[in-house]
Amino acid sequence: IMKYGLLVGCHQGLSINQIKYIHQIIIKFIKKGTFQEAIELPDGKYAIGLYIDSNKNEKLDTNFFGVPNEQYGFSNNALGRFGPPSFESASFQLNEYKKISIDLK
Repeated sequence: IMKYGLLVGCHQGLSINQIKYIHQIIIKFIKKGTFQEAIELPDGKYAIGLYIDSNKNEKLDTNFFGVPNEQYGFSNNALGRFGPPSFESASFQLNEYKKISIDLK
Protein backbone atom coordinates (compact mmCIF):
# COMPACT_ATOMS: atom_id res chain seq x y z
CA ILE A 1 0.00 0.00 0.00
CA MET A 2 1.35 3.42 -0.90
CA LYS A 3 0.01 6.57 0.70
CA TYR A 4 0.91 10.03 -0.48
CA GLY A 5 -0.19 13.54 0.25
CA LEU A 6 0.08 16.83 -1.57
CA LEU A 7 0.82 19.85 0.59
CA VAL A 8 0.13 23.47 -0.26
CA GLY A 9 2.22 26.57 0.57
CA CYS A 10 2.74 27.55 4.18
CA HIS A 11 4.91 29.74 6.37
CA GLN A 12 8.63 29.12 6.18
CA GLY A 13 9.91 26.98 9.01
CA LEU A 14 6.72 24.98 9.45
CA SER A 15 7.53 21.29 9.40
CA ILE A 16 5.94 19.03 6.80
CA ASN A 17 4.34 16.89 9.51
CA GLN A 18 2.45 19.98 10.79
CA ILE A 19 0.75 20.69 7.46
CA LYS A 20 -2.64 19.34 6.47
CA TYR A 21 -2.84 17.54 3.15
CA ILE A 22 -4.92 19.22 0.46
CA HIS A 23 -4.98 16.06 -1.62
CA GLN A 24 -4.42 12.62 -0.21
CA ILE A 25 -4.70 9.23 -1.81
CA ILE A 26 -4.14 5.65 -0.76
CA ILE A 27 -3.23 3.23 -3.51
CA LYS A 28 -4.22 -0.28 -2.44
CA PHE A 29 -1.83 -2.11 -4.73
CA ILE A 30 1.15 -1.01 -6.78
CA LYS A 31 3.63 -3.05 -8.74
CA LYS A 32 7.28 -2.92 -7.79
CA GLY A 33 9.05 -0.13 -9.67
CA THR A 34 7.61 3.15 -10.86
CA PHE A 35 4.25 4.69 -9.94
CA GLN A 36 2.71 7.53 -11.93
CA GLU A 37 -0.28 9.71 -11.04
CA ALA A 38 -1.57 12.83 -12.79
CA ILE A 39 -3.30 15.52 -10.70
CA GLU A 40 -4.67 18.83 -12.00
CA LEU A 41 -3.91 21.71 -9.64
CA PRO A 42 -4.02 25.49 -9.78
CA ASP A 43 -0.74 27.40 -9.92
CA GLY A 44 0.97 27.58 -6.55
CA LYS A 45 3.69 26.30 -4.28
CA TYR A 46 3.40 22.63 -3.30
CA ALA A 47 5.31 19.77 -1.68
CA ILE A 48 4.72 16.02 -1.85
CA GLY A 49 5.29 13.46 0.89
CA LEU A 50 4.73 9.73 0.48
CA TYR A 51 5.42 6.38 2.11
CA ILE A 52 4.91 2.69 1.47
CA ASP A 53 2.71 1.22 4.20
CA SER A 54 4.26 -2.26 4.13
CA ASN A 55 2.26 -3.71 7.02
CA LYS A 56 -1.01 -1.92 6.10
CA ASN A 57 -1.50 -0.21 9.48
CA GLU A 58 -2.08 3.22 7.83
CA LYS A 59 0.86 4.94 9.51
CA LEU A 60 4.58 5.38 8.90
CA ASP A 61 6.28 3.03 11.34
CA THR A 62 9.48 4.18 13.02
CA ASN A 63 12.11 2.64 15.28
CA PHE A 64 12.92 3.66 18.86
CA PHE A 65 14.82 6.73 17.61
CA GLY A 66 12.02 7.86 15.27
CA VAL A 67 13.77 6.70 12.08
CA PRO A 68 11.23 5.27 9.59
CA ASN A 69 11.14 1.49 9.12
CA GLU A 70 9.11 1.83 5.91
CA GLN A 71 10.08 3.46 2.62
CA TYR A 72 9.31 7.18 2.37
CA GLY A 73 10.21 10.21 0.31
CA PHE A 74 9.54 13.90 -0.33
CA SER A 75 9.54 16.09 -3.40
CA ASN A 76 12.97 17.46 -4.35
CA ASN A 77 14.23 14.32 -2.56
CA ALA A 78 14.46 16.63 0.45
CA LEU A 79 15.81 15.28 3.73
CA GLY A 80 15.48 16.60 7.27
CA ARG A 81 18.20 16.52 9.89
CA PHE A 82 16.22 15.02 12.78
CA GLY A 83 12.78 14.47 11.30
CA PRO A 84 10.97 15.42 8.13
CA PRO A 85 12.32 18.18 5.88
CA SER A 86 11.00 21.71 6.00
CA PHE A 87 8.26 22.71 3.59
CA GLU A 88 10.71 25.08 1.89
CA SER A 89 13.23 22.33 1.11
CA ALA A 90 10.56 19.99 -0.31
CA SER A 91 8.44 22.59 -2.10
CA PHE A 92 8.28 23.45 -5.77
CA GLN A 93 6.50 26.14 -7.79
CA LEU A 94 3.78 24.83 -10.08
CA ASN A 95 2.79 27.06 -12.99
CA GLU A 96 2.80 24.55 -15.86
CA TYR A 97 2.86 20.80 -16.40
CA LYS A 98 5.59 19.33 -14.22
CA LYS A 99 6.86 15.79 -13.77
CA ILE A 100 8.09 15.07 -10.23
CA SER A 101 10.35 12.12 -9.40
CA ILE A 102 10.85 11.01 -5.79
CA ASP A 103 13.43 8.46 -4.69
CA LEU A 104 12.24 6.44 -1.70
CA LYS A 105 14.57 5.92 1.26
